[in-house]
Amino acid sequence: MTAQFGRALLIKVGDGASPEVFTTVAALRTKSIAINGGEPADVSDSESTNQWRELLAATGLSSITITGDGVFKDGTTDSTLYTKVVPAQTAANYQIVIPDFHTIEGSFIITQIEFTGEHEQAVTFSITLESAGALTTTAA
Repeated sequence: MTAQFGRALLIKVGDGASPEVFTTVAALRTKSIAINGGEPADVSDSESTNQWRELLAATGLSSITITGDGVFKDGTTDSTLYTKVVPAQTAANYQIVIPDFHTIEGSFIITQIEFTGEHEQAVTFSITLESAGALTTTAA
């Protein structure tokens, strides 16, 4: 895999149609994806070798958290994201494209969206999405 520009990391929201069409969430300047493989279970006891902790792998829940910051442009995807939170939080399908690596697709819920406006700056927004079901991963 070669080095990639950060702008090539894409977050796309589905339209809910069949077949589903995904549109890139416009104006995101920074994006972060945290993949949690599940919390291991601590199975240590008083007889653990030299009192070292022992972990049982793959026992917890896996999840993905996505965060992003960008410039609010009052575009179609900005409005789409807002309506996924207000008036009621709803799950939607998203695609996360990690260039030359994988595309992750599945259900996510927006858990936070925040708008910020500094006096002589553009209005910006921050967004947090949490996985809300099984996800599929396709290698690039």
